[in-house]
Amino acid sequence: MMRQQAIDTLDVLFFGAVSLLLGISLMTIYNVTNTATLSLTSMPLYVKQMLWILLGTVVFLAFAAIDYHESARLAYPLYSITLVLLLL
Repeated sequence: MMRQQAIDTLDVLFFGAVSLLLGISLMTIYNVTNTATLSLTSMPLYVKQMLWILLGTVVFLAFAAIDYHESARLAYPLYSITLVLLLL
């Protein structure tokens, strides 16, 4: 269930600081890896990083909108699955 409170209590200063750091790191990766000899078939590293940043932001917002009390009943099954995957 989506929580409107999660959106209302989003810490704007924290979100801004993280966005600033991500932007600076993305510019750094672009400056370091941007060369004129990149092949057209491979995706540049800064584009891959940008996609990971976008995916991480979507996952962060999805988890921020979910009430963690509702997912507490899944804690033990998820823990068991994690242990089995670690053993594999």
